[in-house]
Amino acid sequence: MSDALDRYIQAGEGMSIEFKRCGFQPGQDTFETICSFANRQGGCILLGVRDDGAVEGVP
Repeated sequence: MSDALDRYIQAGEGMSIEFKRCGFQPGQDTFETICSFANRQGGCILLGVRDDGAVEGVP
C-alpha cells in the first residue's frame, strides 16, 4: 500500500473521507456519498475498505 493510502486509512472516515466495501459493483450508498461530496467541498471515497479501516480490495 502507498503511504498516502495508509494516511487516509489511519485518519479514518470523516467529512471528506468515506470507506466503502465494494463487491462486483458499488452499492447504492456509494452513489449517495458521491452526490453528497459533489454538493459540498468534495472528498475521497476509498473502495474496497471496510468501515473499520480493513482493506478488502475490489474484485
